[in-house]
Amino acid sequence: MRTLSAAYNRAREDIGNFSERELFISGLFLYWAEGTKCYDTSTALANTDPVMLRFFVSWLLFLGVPKQKIRARLHLYKDMDEQQELQYWSKQLGLPVTSFRRSYIK
Repeated sequence: MRTLSAAYNRAREDIGNFSERELFISGLFLYWAEGTKCYDTSTALANTDPVMLRFFVSWLLFLGVPKQKIRARLHLYKDMDEQQELQYWSKQLGLPVTSFRRSYIK
């Protein structure tokens, strides 16, 4: 895990801060690659990478989506602790637990 963390830190140093244009384009490409395209009134992204999902939340905020309108849903296996996962993802994404819809349990 330290190697991955070191790689993220190195990339952050090499790349620096995104301009607004770069942030906008990066979010578009992320949505194009990972987003759902079946809803007319909502936007969704499915992934398990906390860094990617944090970026997506940041991108939505950048676009002017109010934080209180952002919703998330966890897809969990039946042997996972739902409350523990909710706490983890709430912290990772910077969203209150109340922003999470009912979890989908496989």
